[in-house]
Amino acid sequence: MAEAVAYLNNRRVSVAWNGERLVTGRADGPLEFDGEGSLLVWDLRGILKNRPAPGPLPLNPKRETLVDSGMAWGEDVIDAIMADRGSVIVPLRSLRGWGELDEALAYAELEMVSLDWAEEPVAAHADFQGDVVELLRQLLRRNIPRVMVNCLDGSFPFIPAGLSGSVRLDVAMLTDGHPPNWAGEVFRLG
Repeated sequence: MAEAVAYLNNRRVSVAWNGERLVTGRADGPLEFDGEGSLLVWDLRGILKNRPAPGPLPLNPKRETLVDSGMAWGEDVIDAIMADRGSVIVPLRSLRGWGELDEALAYAELEMVSLDWAEEPVAAHADFQGDVVELLRQLLRRNIPRVMVNCLDGSFPFIPAGLSGSVRLDVAMLTDGHPPNWAGEVFRLG
């Protein structure tokens, strides 16, 4: 299991899904990036308040760092990439449809998008709601090789074996439990 952290205002915080939205718990202490192996970082300032600020992240060059900074607009992608704070995750939760994702792809070749899941896709735009298999096919058509499935409530989507072999599916879990068999790398947010 890989490490995952959520932070807000340079403090490590707990995060949970209340059935409608993400909520933060107490601040545990300063954010540190020591260690080895992959690390998933949720920048809750950006995710909750739509004000991504990846610049202050103190990264460790010895580990792969994946950063979800809650981008609200396609043009935020270039800011996150230029900040060089790790591999940028573009969240489908806040984009305004396939057109805006295509706009983000015009700025840079994206390696990873994230899909929030709570019994079904959780997203602001109807383009990203509905059938998860069709969502993954649309991402493959756009040459996006990796998807982070954020399992907010402990449930997982059904992914057919043929499709799970075509795209790398990683999982971020907010709850205890066993990851699905199609999961690549598994991150647990504590």
